[in-house]
Amino acid sequence: RPAGEPRVPYFFARQGAVVDLLDYLGEQYAAEMWALHAEEAIATGLFGPMPHLPELRQRIGDVVAVMRADYTYKLAGDVERAFLGTHGSLSPDEMEIAWLARRLDR
Repeated sequence: RPAGEPRVPYFFARQGAVVDLLDYLGEQYAAEMWALHAEEAIATGLFGPMPHLPELRQRIGDVVAVMRADYTYKLAGDVERAFLGTHGSLSPDEMEIAWLARRLDR
């Protein structure tokens, strides 16, 4: 079971099998996700600008999957939940966030 969330799961490969995992995800799920080596995901700015917490690298595993369109990562037996939407990936609906501020000292 990957860590992360349904729109951006983090995979931990068996020792020495990172390339095999990247190849497998790329071959089997190219239409549903981008599979990136964790170092590539960090370098592309997926987790924001540097500096990051030292724990980031170990938390995101070896492969970061970024789901395309409205796909989510689920395992057989996962409970289906009715949400209006999900967050975490790179669609405009997930990246464009309304923001409102109000001063509380007046």
